[in-house]
Parts: sequence; C-alpha cells; structure tokens
Amino acid sequence: MPVGINVKMTRQNPPREEVFEGIITDHDWGYLVGFRDETQRLASAEWVAAGMNADFTVSFSATEGLRVQTPNKPSNAQVAEVLQRIRPFVLRSEDLFFDKVMVVFERYLAHPWLTVQLQRARDQFSGADQASLYQLSANQLQLNTQRALDLWLNAFEFHRDKRKAAAFIRESGRKPDELMLAVFRSMLVGKVDVLLRLGRMITGFEAHSPSARRNAT
Repeated sequence: MPVGINVKMTRQNPPREEVFEGIITDHDWGYLVGFRDETQRLASAEWVAAGMNADFTVSFSATEGLRVQTPNKPSNAQVAEVLQRIRPFVLRSEDLFFDKVMVVFERYLAHPWLTVQLQRARDQFSGADQASLYQLSANQLQLNTQRALDLWLNAFEFHRDKRKAAAFIRESGRKPDELMLAVFRSMLVGKVDVLLRLGRMITGFEAHSPSARRNAT
C-alpha cells in the first residue's frame, strides 16, 4: 500500500506555515524503512551512543613539532565498529549506498526548501561543506575530501588494497598519522550525523502517516 507523507515547514520571514504532502510507493517505502533500520543499528555503536565527539586541535612548536590533540579520542575498537556499520552507506556496491538513498528521498521530497536541505545533507556527507571552509593537506593530498577518505578506507580499512595504499602514501608522503586520522574521524562524524537525521525523518513520516503504520504492522 502506498504511504502518504506530510512535511510541515515554518518560515520565519515573513512568518508562515507550509505543508508539503506526497505519496511514496510501497516498494520505495520498504527501501527507506530498511535504510532507517540500518541507521538505528549504526546509532547503537558504542562511539555513536557516547556522542561521537571527534574535535581536535593542531599546534606547532620548535621543540615538539606538529602536535595533534583529541581530548575525547575514541578507541580503535570504537572506530572499527562504526566503520563496520557504516559500510552499507559508503560502498557503491551496496543497496543502501548513500547516493542511491538520496535519489529516493529527492524523488518524493520535490519542494524547493526540501531540495535545499537534501543538498546540504549531500554536502555534509561528502565533506564538501567542510572543504569549502578550509583545506587541510598532507603533501599533495587534501585530507578533508571524500576522495582522501575513500582512499584511506579502501587502502587501510575496508579492503587493504595495496595499490591504493601505495597511492595514499605517494600523495600524502607517509602512512596515515594522527593528524590524518583526526581529520577522517571528524568526517565520519559528519556522515553519521546525516544518516541518523535522515533515519529520524523516516520515523517521523511513519509516526504521522496512518498508511505507514498499517504497513509496519
């Protein structure tokens, strides 16, 4: 059964309320619910449940050189758990790859304001919003980019691809160090934040849609 949704938007200037309504096919609704369920699994990861703080500072002195401080640094096991649970959203071969999910959202949330919000979600997930504010590089590799993150994941985490590891070291000048890992952890935080917000959006649709609740029973 198709699922009816409605999104209430409040404009500040001038003050007014607007409601967007739409119908999601049964097939696509099942796909979005499956996505939501995976985001909930991600939310239960230890680092995410603890607040997923990845803030870090960088300083340099003549005596100590470059120093990276991460006050709430997660353990390697906590990061590994998040990487394992975020795989369905970052690997292109997966059904729940982020870009595939966003195509479904954009198909049904065809409203100018919602289109802007979805583009912001895309920019945050890819790191484009962060990269537009500053650039942090190691040798020839700009670290705070989707390309650098993908290269690290495929070279040292997901696939341990030797050719990509060689490319990473060639471009960055070295194996991943604490500065690189701090940047990549901060990008993971951005991705997880987007995924959880989209998952909560689907839960909101379900809560306010009688047809969605019937489909869930």
